[in-house]
Amino acid sequence: MLELTTRLATVHRATSAAEREAIYRMRYQVRVDDRGQVESPGVDHAKQMVCTVNDELPDTIHFYTGEAAGVGEIDAVARMRRFNPGDVPDEVRERWSLDFVTNLDSLAIAEFSELLARPHVAASHDRLSVLSLFKAGFEACMEPGGADLIVFDAHPGLVTHYAKLVGARRYGGEPIERSAGKGVGVPMVIAVSDTQHLERVGSPLAPLSWKTFVLGRRAQADIGCFSVRFVDDVRDDVHPEQTWPMMEARFFRRGVERWSFFEGLRQAIIDELMARGRVREVGEGEQVVSEGGDDGEMFVVLDGSLEIIAGGKSVDVAGRGELIGEIAIVSPERRRTATIRALVPSKLLVLTHAALRSLALGDAEAGHQVMLNLTRFIAERFAEKARLVGSLDEEIERLRLELREAKQGAG
Repeated sequence: MLELTTRLATVHRATSAAEREAIYRMRYQVRVDDRGQVESPGVDHAKQMVCTVNDELPDTIHFYTGEAAGVGEIDAVARMRRFNPGDVPDEVRERWSLDFVTNLDSLAIAEFSELLARPHVAASHDRLSVLSLFKAGFEACMEPGGADLIVFDAHPGLVTHYAKLVGARRYGGEPIERSAGKGVGVPMVIAVSDTQHLERVGSPLAPLSWKTFVLGRRAQADIGCFSVRFVDDVRDDVHPEQTWPMMEARFFRRGVERWSFFEGLRQAIIDELMARGRVREVGEGEQVVSEGGDDGEMFVVLDGSLEIIAGGKSVDVAGRGELIGEIAIVSPERRRTATIRALVPSKLLVLTHAALRSLALGDAEAGHQVMLNLTRFIAERFAEKARLVGSLDEEIERLRLELREAKQGAG
């Protein structure tokens, strides 16, 4: 745990208009330039900024790592809004499904959102930007006028990591629609004064809570009346020292929106695919296919989020527009190499080998374009895996050097 805290990035609070504008420009570079989210809320293409009304409110705090001016650039950002007891706006109550908090009018709430980072930061094992930003937000809740609960939304594939790392818990809130229609987030809550829970899960935030609420004897928030809604997603098979770097890598990898299978297809071709395939709806936790199965179907995610599990381990998450199960179509054996499970209620377009063949025979141009997209999707996924393997090789080599140096020092 000590090693983690020594690898944290320095977090700044934006106190000037120049710093806030630098944050808004960074958002534009990541969301619009890198991800192509040209219709994100608050986009100003003329100024090349992304800024909403909530960004400039008096109660808003902006955190960032990196440099806002001069040499360097901003690496990662997050936004926090704090609401005093009884002052939580109706739109915030509705967005976060806060009706479950029966004593809401007696609690201060913090909304932690707009968590964004540049993809290249993931390559650095020396700065844990996501943890750093969460720690800064947690510390802000310890201040006078802070907050009792922190609400935020997590990518479905990162829920168990947030549970382990910041002591966050699901509470059955409605899924949060993410900007520009890029999938949904799972609402989670952190009870900052629940020191016992933070210590139980081994969160690096536990010492902050312990210092304030145990040593400092500050009154703890009453969460007993609604804690029955909490869902414990903690896994005991991963140690925090391993979990944070793993979560950082997943966060940045998920942050880069993958190319949609429908991209570049004429509407008539999409309509033809919808007609020749079938739409399948799956519930949360429902298994779509099993590793080792021999069915010949592939799926385009129309809505929701699905987890890919190989060898009993979670290896990927697919969201709206992504193609999954394509190996069963292109491989001669048509043997499933992974299990696919819905993380949230999802909707899929099911396509078979026969459906694609009939499309190609009926409309050669349409069949050609669909096969090009299929080939491109497989190629990009392979390239992504190759980059991941490369980063793992670098980490293994780093560990080997450390081991060699330790042995030499011991000798």
